[in-house]
Order: sequence, then structure tokens, then C-alpha cells
Amino acid sequence: MTGSSPATRPILLDTGCTLRMAKEMRGVHYNQGIHALNTVALRIRHGDRDFTDMLETVERAAALLEETEAAARGMRSDMATLTGRPALFL
Repeated sequence: MTGSSPATRPILLDTGCTLRMAKEMRGVHYNQGIHALNTVALRIRHGDRDFTDMLETVERAAALLEETEAAARGMRSDMATLTGRPALFL
């Protein structure tokens, strides 16, 4: 491999590595978004009527979940480019 350019060097991603990548990608923003939505649901169940605060929380959750989806799209695209095959995260 001496003398080969970085673009032509192989990349080895074992199952454990790809699972950790998917978990990390989903972990932070996805969990924060779901937590925010659960907070709104709890407040509604308990009769909270501060709809402005809840709307802000839902908007924050939507933004976090969109960031997660954008990251997933980027990772799928990068993986497909690296491997020449479609990448799926289930």
C-alpha cells in the first residue's frame, strides 16, 4: 500500500464499528428529540395548558430529529460513495 493515495486505500468497517456508528448517530439528537416529545406528552396528560412552551419544545424536538435524519442521509451517502453500494441503517 505504500505510495497509494488516501482516496484509493481500503477502509475496513467491521460489524461492531458500523453498529457503534449507527448508535452514536442516532443516540444524541434522536434521544433528545424523543425526550422533548415525551415531556410534552406528559404535560398534556397532566393538564398543562402552557401551549406556547409546549410548541417551543415540539419545535426543538423536530429540529433535533431533522438533524438526526440529515446526519443519517449524509452517512448513507458517504458509505455508498466509499463502498460503491447502498448503505442502510435500520
